[in-house]
Amino acid sequence: MKKIVLTIVFSLGAFASFIILSSLLAAGIGEGKLHTSLSIILFLVLPFIIAVTLSKERHHRFFVSIAMWGTFGWIISFVLFAGARHTVKRNIGKHGGWVAAITGLKSRTSSDRIIKKVLEKLPSDGTSSFRYKGGSIITDVTLENGNKKIRIPMILDTGATISTISEETAQRLGVKLISSPMEVQTAGGKTSMTLGIIKKVSIGGFSVSPVAVAVCKNCHDRETGGLVGLNFTRHFHISIDTVAGKINLEKTDSWVDRKDEIEPFIETTQLKGELKNDSLEISAIVTNHADRRLRNLVFECSILDEKKRSVEKIKYTIPVLEAGKETKVVIRSSPEFKVSSLKWELQRAFWK
Repeated sequence: MKKIVLTIVFSLGAFASFIILSSLLAAGIGEGKLHTSLSIILFLVLPFIIAVTLSKERHHRFFVSIAMWGTFGWIISFVLFAGARHTVKRNIGKHGGWVAAITGLKSRTSSDRIIKKVLEKLPSDGTSSFRYKGGSIITDVTLENGNKKIRIPMILDTGATISTISEETAQRLGVKLISSPMEVQTAGGKTSMTLGIIKKVSIGGFSVSPVAVAVCKNCHDRETGGLVGLNFTRHFHISIDTVAGKINLEKTDSWVDRKDEIEPFIETTQLKGELKNDSLEISAIVTNHADRRLRNLVFECSILDEKKRSVEKIKYTIPVLEAGKETKVVIRSSPEFKVSSLKWELQRAFWK
């Protein structure tokens, strides 16, 4: 019984590699008699002959051959799927059904349906289907906040700094809003919107968490519930496959600064400089209006002279700033000139 089970497992490995390799071959030379002949010879007959040749135990030669062939097949399948998941899944979806001709299925449609169901069970390859409407790219997006989770169509727009959602979507997710509207950059220019934060945004199996959103009234039609902006897309390399109707996402290797979406939640008040014993003491109150903890907030304080020229720049870091809390900042300097004014800017920030 054990031997039978192992034979089935190894055979599935050989078949999986056959499907993948033959599909990749079809993507290069197209389907047809040549493709069928080469696939059978290169990916079925030849590997089995090599396995039989390498098998030295005459008594169990057939089983050992299947074991070697199947193990090699699983390795090939894993390497190709892990290294080029999008390409492999796309080509299997297009060409994997040709195997219907040699597996006994009479209809290519039936084979394609089986292939599609199998692919749907595999881990996501970072792709999402899209459609055009009025020049906009619309794709399905999963939004999560607390214990609430919804999937809605949204516009993909890399021209907007912060993602936006409709008031209806915000209510469905139970998004906690900042009371006073703030200025944000959109594709149409700067505008004033109320901001909030949702736990997670996901497209094609890839997620960003948390994500700041601007909640707007009457800025989305009934077909879409929002707009996905740069504070999501900058985490990925994105390409648009207009032929397949797919958005392809690949996670970036480098860290992503969250300053642009965090900055609207940060308020600096009572910024002032006082001369004390020949030294300049700069103080300010920094408040976190978000309902999420922030970390590694890096500010730059520029000391300006009478001509508004920056004569000294001082970096100041707040390691952690709790949600809804404020902290007092104190910086000391010893300028050799008359201080005219101060300039305070957020340089870097991350969600905790």
